[in-house]
Amino acid sequence: MNYLLKYYDEIQKGKIKVGKELLTVLESLIKDMDNPRYIFDERPGNIRIEFIETFCKHTKSPFNGEP
Repeated sequence: MNYLLKYYDEIQKGKIKVGKELLTVLESLIKDMDNPRYIFDERPGNIRIEFIETFCKHTKSPFNGEP
């Protein structure tokens, strides 16, 4: 799953509101994903996301103990 594309899609649908500067950066990053000058590898980020979602819990109320 490409979280960057998913995030951008949610912005385009109007479900997430962002400022113009962030939108410009996202559009630039997405455009560069197809540029052969750059290597886009999701694996290192996905490993970290999976770890956080699996093992990290909140430590303060009102969400103490929840993922």
